[in-house]
Amino acid sequence: MINPTLKHVPCKVQPKRDSQRLTLTIVFHPDLQRIGQQCQPDTSAVAISRLSPLFGQGSNDPSPEPLADPFLSRTPISLCKKGKCWHLSNLDSPIPISNAEDDSIEQLHMTEQMLDKGVLFVLSGRIVLLCHYCPNLSLNVTDNMGLVGVSENITNVRNLVAKVGRLKAPVLIRGESGTGKEVVAQAIHEYSERSNKKLVCINMAAISKELVNTELFGSVKGGFTGAVSRHGCFKEADHSSLFLDEIGEASIEVQAALLRALETGVVQPVGSNRDTAVDVRFIAATDANLEALIGQESFRMPLLQRLSGLVIELTPLRNRREDIAPILHKLLQIKFSETHQLDKLQHMQQSEIGYWAWFFAQCCQLEWPGNVRQLKNMVTQLSIALLDSTDASSFDWHSFVQTIKKQHQIASSPTMAIDNSIEAPPLVRRKPREIDDEEVLNALEKHQWQIKLAASELLISRAALYQRIDSSPVLRRASNISSAELQSSFADCSGDLDQMVDMLQVSKQALIRRLHEIGLTH
Repeated sequence: MINPTLKHVPCKVQPKRDSQRLTLTIVFHPDLQRIGQQCQPDTSAVAISRLSPLFGQGSNDPSPEPLADPFLSRTPISLCKKGKCWHLSNLDSPIPISNAEDDSIEQLHMTEQMLDKGVLFVLSGRIVLLCHYCPNLSLNVTDNMGLVGVSENITNVRNLVAKVGRLKAPVLIRGESGTGKEVVAQAIHEYSERSNKKLVCINMAAISKELVNTELFGSVKGGFTGAVSRHGCFKEADHSSLFLDEIGEASIEVQAALLRALETGVVQPVGSNRDTAVDVRFIAATDANLEALIGQESFRMPLLQRLSGLVIELTPLRNRREDIAPILHKLLQIKFSETHQLDKLQHMQQSEIGYWAWFFAQCCQLEWPGNVRQLKNMVTQLSIALLDSTDASSFDWHSFVQTIKKQHQIASSPTMAIDNSIEAPPLVRRKPREIDDEEVLNALEKHQWQIKLAASELLISRAALYQRIDSSPVLRRASNISSAELQSSFADCSGDLDQMVDMLQVSKQALIRRLHEIGLTH
């Protein structure tokens, strides 16, 4: 039975309204360096024009500037507060206003709920602003640490990194896949007194039970058949930092080995009878619900407690829309430089500005379920698609964005389309020991040995499924198959991976990794 103290009670914590201020964030500007600049009006009536208001990097920016675009009139549009809502109008201004879909707007009524999420509007078809609620813009740390963004979440993360960087306390970074947890880990290391040495990274999900001690603690020559002298990741990270990525996917055996090393501060290489003291700063990351895994007996409570000296939460990109444009701009600079197209971005013609403004507005409307990783993949697709276009005006932007939207529909979790006011029934999870070998085998065969799909059907985590495979006399991982058996199967199947999967009964991805390890290519 799951410990009742570990049950996750869904709740929605709303920010205090009096701590939230109306904020205007530049999503797109012909001067791309101004993307991400913000303005927090002090009054309940704001005049938006070529000359006002002033935008800058936080409230302490010494030299804020107006939008200053010659295509904007000096006669302002009006943004004023009426009751609890804000009202946008251009009835007295020639500045055209449109939404992200390029539909003309004369008046726009924005409720508190709309502003919590953010409302986009476009001025003169070339400047895109996001109107939203945000706490007071105070930048305690001027270095962005590689963490691009202007949201409250990213600002708080930077401030935390600056505070704890020099400490030795372990840090647990939590957030959805693709939110940038490894970037935060690198920032913590760079801000520490250990930055003169390389951050050692290891993916916990990739360590098999048989190799865990060698990977973590190293080995001495002759310690076991075929053993060679090598440093494990603990020794490599001595006087440095060790990043334990995907800690939620670690097997129970890996967790036990980690916990001992964390508590004692010593390691013993495989084949050696001597302990070696190590001075390591631990940083872990996960997108898993570790508390739920503890309830399923798939994660150890002491390990969670040991790693949680400080917890840093990264918010999904869909909940910090003001960060999308600055991140998009940065990714475009990187990818367009790699593909020798930087001129298309830095020297766009007046006729191209409207296309880019529309594209940035569209991107800020999307949910990005894969977060920054998905945004990065989209930029890669765009950079390739634009190779055949001489300028932005000749590119089919509409078709490209429609393709991205279809990808979003496929990638989005079904829960995103559900009314948040309706609480979904809790997912019933099973304990690994309740599932026999035959049921595990049937699920794996049904899903062609794909671990994620089989685990989902069995109502257990991937880590729990690996645990069941390791404890079964009739199941095995690809890492357990000998080189001789792999070579024989490769020859019998003429290198056909699908046939090898059926013959060896292991996942295709793991099989590909093993084939590469022994020098066989399909």
